Amino acid sequence: PPSPSSSMATRARPGGALRRWLVLGILALMPAAPPGVRQAVDAAGKPGPGPRQFGTIESWNREFDDRGEYAEPLDWLASWDAVGQEVMEIIPDVGASILVPGCGNAPFQLDMYDAGYTSMTCGDLSPVVISKMREAPGSAKRPDIQWDLLDATDMPYDDDAFDAIVDKSLLDCLRCCRHGSDIVQSYLDEALRVLKPGGILLLVSCHTEAALRADLRGRDWQVARIESYGYATADRSPCSADGASATLCAVKKVASRSAEEEAADSPRGRPGVAATAQQSRKAQKKAEKNRRRALRASMEEAGME
Repeated sequence: PPSPSSSMATRARPGGALRRWLVLGILALMPAAPPGVRQAVDAAGKPGPGPRQFGTIESWNREFDDRGEYAEPLDWLASWDAVGQEVMEIIPDVGASILVPGCGNAPFQLDMYDAGYTSMTCGDLSPVVISKMREAPGSAKRPDIQWDLLDATDMPYDDDAFDAIVDKSLLDCLRCCRHGSDIVQSYLDEALRVLKPGGILLLVSCHTEAALRADLRGRDWQVARIESYGYATADRSPCSADGASATLCAVKKVASRSAEEEAADSPRGRPGVAATAQQSRKAQKKAEKNRRRALRASMEEAGME
């Protein structure tokens, strides 16, 4: 395929706009999220009540509507032609079960299917875009793709369900939501849960390696591959002068020991109530430390520190 440096997007945002996205992500990292930040979907698949803000079901439905900004198919950041070779190197088994969360209406997943990855589940928060993709002529030619209505922070799948997750700018979008830090952490918790041991989480992101590493800290991930590419805007003018780039980051889920196994090997056996409370406090402190790391990394990549 063509070099990623020359074809990372057909409609990539220019560098200045990318900087504004990074600032939005930083602002989203700052406040703590109250309970119930997600918007409900009723039995008819329609958006529930809630404010009109970025990342809600209502906002995405509006954008994917026939009169919305993303009414036409759009590959965010990277097309299959741009990164397909890298994807095939990272996920060599075309029979692997693949989840594509936040799929939107991107041609990427259709092209990936044509490359041989026919065991694909594509999900999105927007009922509008999922309905469109189910009915699209291109999807009819690829009948094995499963199109699911999906909240990436509360996935309906069993533990250890997938061999790989391919995230093309979903994490970027989640970071720009209100209370984005908490939403990103919930998403990464779910990604770890639904991946099989040894499974791959592949991120294609507008964020830097340092920012992605900060987001991924604190979980059983092993870095498999990280690369950053410059990319061109729609008119092919380079973004490198503004520091714009796309990062391809692949991490592997490491098989972790269960609490029962660790307790059995402990000379004191299963921890008591006091020890459990202490572990909870340590977990909270660790989460807050990771939040500060993510905020610091985001500020650095936006040139604010």
